[in-house]
Amino acid sequence: MRLALEQEFGKGQVVVNELRDDSGVVVVLPMRDDGKSNAQIRNASGEVRCEIEIPASFRGGNGFADAYYVNGELTAIFVRPGRDFAFIVDEQTGRILKCYETR
Repeated sequence: MRLALEQEFGKGQVVVNELRDDSGVVVVLPMRDDGKSNAQIRNASGEVRCEIEIPASFRGGNGFADAYYVNGELTAIFVRPGRDFAFIVDEQTGRILKCYETR
């Protein structure tokens, strides 16, 4: 799946990390200009399970830059000018469970 995404978006332009239960991957695509999410969770088959939501209060930020596990929680890093935030993500729905500022 990583190779197909790199062919589509360019090598080094996508982040792909396996989910801890091996049911799929979290994918961070190149940042977008339209305020829509650039991160998603895909099933092992490659189909999109869900988009990782951007809460309304964070729209206007640049987008997601990375996603990985912190203390067993799927964490997506969201970039805003001058401030970065860690969003804890529900792996089944893409909903943000909590967020905190990170450095």
